[in-house]
Amino acid sequence: MVPTNPIITLRPSILVSGSDQGVSATVLSLTVEEAISGPAQCELTLNNWSSGKSPGYLYSDRAILDFGKDIDVRFADVSIFKGRINAIEAIFSEGVAPRLLISAVDRMQELGTNPTTRFFSDVSLINVFSLIANEHGLTPEFDFNGPHFPILTQLNENDLAFITRLSEQYNLSVRIFDQTLKVCPRKGTGVAINLTPGRNLRSYRVRADLAEQHTSLTVSGWDVRAKESIRQETTDALIQTELNGGDGSASLLRNAFNENKEHLFFEQIDDEQALTLSQAAFIQRARRFVTGSGLTEGNPKLRAGCIVKIKGLGEMFNGRYALSHVCHRFDLSAGYTTDIETFRADIGRI
Repeated sequence: MVPTNPIITLRPSILVSGSDQGVSATVLSLTVEEAISGPAQCELTLNNWSSGKSPGYLYSDRAILDFGKDIDVRFADVSIFKGRINAIEAIFSEGVAPRLLISAVDRMQELGTNPTTRFFSDVSLINVFSLIANEHGLTPEFDFNGPHFPILTQLNENDLAFITRLSEQYNLSVRIFDQTLKVCPRKGTGVAINLTPGRNLRSYRVRADLAEQHTSLTVSGWDVRAKESIRQETTDALIQTELNGGDGSASLLRNAFNENKEHLFFEQIDDEQALTLSQAAFIQRARRFVTGSGLTEGNPKLRAGCIVKIKGLGEMFNGRYALSHVCHRFDLSAGYTTDIETFRADIGRI
């Protein structure tokens, strides 16, 4: 039997334009979904019928819930989502009171309009992210070292697609929290949250897979300015500090099977970019060696990009994981739960 944790009995608090306005009491179900990079999304299903002295619709006039209004979702006074309403759907079913489905997205979605083509000359990756943050009225907060570009092209892309492409190439997490654009490496941050099967971790499935792993990764190309070929190789020496005494995928692959070297080619690149791309691509794959998914008792502190420490899995899989994806759920039957997806670079040494 799974012990009961009081946190799962919590109901969400829904603030609209900064105040409750009675919405919290009408919540039937809730989903808040976020990944380590990209927009966060929220869906609220609300009771839309009053059966009191004056029966009728609760939200028929758009006075409380309307397009563009700010939504703040909280559990135990911890905000897990801030965004704006972008869709409203009425649901009518036989034998069930009318419901309203509200969808909202965070401010990152606002970067997904107006595709443009422009060229950046003699800039760093930090310069580019800072410029985009300022253009959208966001405060930049960065914790990474990026390469320098003689020329960088945004080719018929909106800003969301552009920074998503760059974050994938350079293995960065890009998120918006309230009015702040935060960019940092995809390695997990913060104090670890403890999870244990049979307690606050209701179910969990974890897999170590060598199929997409490599023993080294080389990036090559042509430096237009220097008029010379470029070649940078990254090996598993780069990932050693993240192995926590366990075995990484490259050494296991090398010993159990054979060398598996990957080669990426870029037409126009300099030495610094080649090194950064090689390291980012290698780390991105290596950190996906051990992946898992599970269901926990609801916890608003579980956010994409944070660290969890899982015990009770045995020597191979005990330890620290970063969260790549989180989905907070609430309904009247199951209460508050959180789905998690995890990743790490090592498996316990036997």
